[in-house]
Amino acid sequence: KFPFENLIFDQNIISMLRQNQLQKRFATSFGSLIRPLCSPLSTLPESVDVVVVGGGSVGTSTLYHLQNRGLNAILLERDKLTSGTTWHSAGMLWRLRPSETDVELNAYTRDLIKRLEIETDTSCWTENGGLFISSNKERMSEYERLSEFGKYYDIESHILSPSETLDLHPLLAVDDVYASLYSPGDGTIDPTGVCTAYAKAAKKLGGIVVEDESVTGIEMEETHNNRKQVKAVLTSSGQRIATKWVVNACGAWANELASMVDVKLPLLPMKHAFVVTESLPGMHQGLPNVRDHDLSIYLKTQGDSMSIGGYETNPEFWNDVDPEFSFGLFNLDWETFGQNLEGHMKRCPAIETVGIKSTVCGPESFTPDHKPLIGPQPGVVGFFNACGCNSMGIMLGGGLGREVTNWIVEGSPSIDLFSFDVSRFHPDSVNSSKFVFERTHESYAKTYAIPFLHDEHLAGRRIDGVRKSFLYEELAKRGCIFQSRHGFERPGWFLLNKKTPQTESGD
Repeated sequence: KFPFENLIFDQNIISMLRQNQLQKRFATSFGSLIRPLCSPLSTLPESVDVVVVGGGSVGTSTLYHLQNRGLNAILLERDKLTSGTTWHSAGMLWRLRPSETDVELNAYTRDLIKRLEIETDTSCWTENGGLFISSNKERMSEYERLSEFGKYYDIESHILSPSETLDLHPLLAVDDVYASLYSPGDGTIDPTGVCTAYAKAAKKLGGIVVEDESVTGIEMEETHNNRKQVKAVLTSSGQRIATKWVVNACGAWANELASMVDVKLPLLPMKHAFVVTESLPGMHQGLPNVRDHDLSIYLKTQGDSMSIGGYETNPEFWNDVDPEFSFGLFNLDWETFGQNLEGHMKRCPAIETVGIKSTVCGPESFTPDHKPLIGPQPGVVGFFNACGCNSMGIMLGGGLGREVTNWIVEGSPSIDLFSFDVSRFHPDSVNSSKFVFERTHESYAKTYAIPFLHDEHLAGRRIDGVRKSFLYEELAKRGCIFQSRHGFERPGWFLLNKKTPQTESGD
């Protein structure tokens, strides 16, 4: 028996997940209470325009946008909506980002879910604001740039002094704070609520959502120019759905679906964690979420508690991906998480005085450059990727659903998505397991690093499979400093009296 009346709904029941053996049973019970019924269909449609695979935030958003553009689409989820990664997401949305692509997509997601909240009568948004903490001038220069950049998109933000920062969030220690950046329009997305809203809106437009139905195969045929073309999808109930498009929104399990069309994606699942504290005196839902990039941590408002997480330098990879893993969690490695815990207590000393309510360590998918994998798969007509969101799928979900749909309907996205385009990775890079591993590890560890101009990757540079021109050795002898671009070592500049190969470090 579970005390449902005590749940904090915006956080997916994690406060109740104290015992691993209860996780799936409880999450499934909870999900049936708040999402629309999406019972398995005894007979699936014989044909549709698009099959979306994966019922997380990106998949359900894509289904909604496809239906909104007049296509006939179906979403297949092997378990229940939100299973896998979405259900345990922290759900924070930040619009002030270094990339205009991220800003536009996140801003669209925010505006969309605020509208769908009304249209579908589904609670999924809390506008409690977002606060970036700076401990030095260099970091504040980055924040000032973000603030100016945000003005173009009408994103309200304010530069705060340490005392103003403390007034806004009294639980923070500000003795070492240089300044902060406050965006009052940011907030928190309820993962289950937003998927429910997307699914409800899609079903109103004729979209079909089918749970407990997995994809077991993808039929293909050859095109006139000897390329592979998606023809149909085969399902676990033994049925066949003819279609020209398949959208891979499977998150950490994206490579399982990709393998059905003989494709490998540069995506690796990791064990990403946060911890929920016991009740903190003075904590309430109106306080903003906090990111301290210099400490590589975040502090998320969680009712009268706080969810604390961040990005450690030695992340844990999930090497043996379980295809049946749905609402489970991993045991938290405190040695790994402990790297961030000191920072949490430094920025919010009250954390040290309370206990831990629950730990949440679940699978998230990450890529070599910390950008999603979006767009048509090279060499396979009709196979579309919408995955690899690097723990940003909740806030990117609305925007990605729109752009995936635009790409399918119009033949191209409506904004510049080159940095997200799956084709940005050369086949040699994708096929190099060492390159994908080393570069993904580095990108994860540098998630909160200041993006200095001319910064360069260091990982994956001195390994077999790195692409070099036939002039590489000769240029190296002459003191060439090389830069890495999409797995290719290109000349950057020359240093006198350097006689061995050099790579630019960004120092």
